[in-house]
Amino acid sequence: MNFRNFKLNKVRYQILCEDKELNLISRLLKIRDISDDVDNFLNPKIKDYRWDPLKLNDMQKAVDRIIEAIENNEKIMIFGDYDADGVTSSFILFKFFAKYLLYKNISIMYTDRIKDGYGMKNKHIDEMKEKWINLIITVDNWITSVWEADYAKEIWIDMIITDHHKNWDKIPNALAVINPIISENYDFKYLAGVGVAFKLICALLDQVGIFNWANTLEENGNIKNEIFNYFLPVVAIWTVADIVPLVWENRLLVKKWLDLINNQRHKIPESLQWFLEYLNLKEVDTFHIWFVIWPRINAGGRIASPYKSLDTLLFTWEKQLKALQEIDEINTNRKKLQEDAFKIAEWSLDLEQKILIAESEDFHEWIVGIVSGRLTEKYNKPSIIFKLDKERWQAVASLRWPQYFDIIEMIK
Repeated sequence: MNFRNFKLNKVRYQILCEDKELNLISRLLKIRDISDDVDNFLNPKIKDYRWDPLKLNDMQKAVDRIIEAIENNEKIMIFGDYDADGVTSSFILFKFFAKYLLYKNISIMYTDRIKDGYGMKNKHIDEMKEKWINLIITVDNWITSVWEADYAKEIWIDMIITDHHKNWDKIPNALAVINPIISENYDFKYLAGVGVAFKLICALLDQVGIFNWANTLEENGNIKNEIFNYFLPVVAIWTVADIVPLVWENRLLVKKWLDLINNQRHKIPESLQWFLEYLNLKEVDTFHIWFVIWPRINAGGRIASPYKSLDTLLFTWEKQLKALQEIDEINTNRKKLQEDAFKIAEWSLDLEQKILIAESEDFHEWIVGIVSGRLTEKYNKPSIIFKLDKERWQAVASLRWPQYFDIIEMIK
């Protein structure tokens, strides 16, 4: 090659950080808008990131009402979303009440994705009224349940909402609404639903009489650490699966989880130990969460029942083995439905259009969101996938669009 005649093409570039006084790692953190100290980011410590749960909106109200319910032996219902975040949130709350508070007058209820769609309905509240439920604790959902919260109040059922989704203009008129997004005094806004439920456990730990039988402060501290370590792996796994930013408090949870699950596995829930053993996972990292653990937990609520997913965490021994085998079959069926739908959708697309659209009666309505997400990721365009129901003259659809996509600009 004659380098004298060689001309470089113009290359577009942008300098994101020009501060020569910063080392390479500090520059990388800065361009990612991470303000943590380098040492704290790489090796987070609990004392630096474990924020006071009582700073979350209405947390003290929730704790006081739960303690009152326990003292009066009232019936409590944990009402969860059908996805993996909802299942794990309900699991850790139920397990905390049953195992550590020794409280048995508590149960779990989920919506049916096909029959009920998304969110709590008045009919669910009526069902709980018939069961003499006095207190509802929702997890990973219902920050938008304005009418349902009003209805529960009308029929004298108290509701505590724990959630991490963005709210509408109006906050539900529940007894307590715990959500980092609406909490002025809680700076970190990116907790997963299971993270918010975990903060409720942490707040209860500081105020309930769980440690009355412990004689010394040292014993109290050890018990608290045991409980913290017991639930941390479940919280961390679905913090990763829920794709919330792994910074600040979330990064601490995941970092500590990696140590516990790989080096101190005897401290984590027995059911989770056997779950990992069943999957033959000796060493676990975030890859295994995404491609091995999370799909199984999510599959139950997506194409069968969230109770099937809950069983894999709640049971042990023979019951858990049966539940794990069943969830494996469900997940295999989910993958086949997903692949078939993806092929049908992709074959029917008009790639020249600004928005990719596909429709079919053969699509399973629980997997249209996954198919839409995959198409958007592959073609970097918004996509809408319709599951048609011609008998009822209706369709269920899911819309996805690329990150940083300006839909208003596209419409113009």
